[in-house]
Amino acid sequence: MPPLFAPPSGSHRKEWMTSRAVALAVLAASLALAFGGSPPGPTLTVRIPFDFRAGGSGFGPGEYVISLTREASQEGSTAGSVRLMSRDRGGGVTIHARRSHAAGSRTGPVVSFRVYGDQRFLGSVQAEDAGAPDGRGSRTGPRAWELDPSADERSVSLRWGAPTVLSLKADPPPPAR
Repeated sequence: MPPLFAPPSGSHRKEWMTSRAVALAVLAASLALAFGGSPPGPTLTVRIPFDFRAGGSGFGPGEYVISLTREASQEGSTAGSVRLMSRDRGGGVTIHARRSHAAGSRTGPVVSFRVYGDQRFLGSVQAEDAGAPDGRGSRTGPRAWELDPSADERSVSLRWGAPTVLSLKADPPPPAR
């Protein structure tokens, strides 16, 4: 009796190999989607001209890509994560965030920093200006994602008190080449 999973011999061998290759490709793609994490939601780029901190990590001046996780970008979501990646140097960080109303009348994509003296901490990200439904079908205005302060920022805030807020306009990422 031949083994159960042995390839056939003769003219059916090529068909058997092709069907096995397709099955393995489908399995690999399914596993990648299932275990590869959430695809990002809205993404924007911003050129930051100064040193800053995000999460527990320090970053230098450069161009950064900021994206919301899929969970954060879903309508009605109040918590999620923001991913910051350096385009110039590589490296990045994921920071827990909560949805909040955008401060002031800023519209469009904006990245804000909480500033204590000469130290800057990534504070919030506003990916778009559509706002959220208010229950009556209209929009409540811009919504932002407020990033949780790191231990470093909490320590600095005890010495400096309330921060000032510095905001930079961000842009959608350039099209892929």
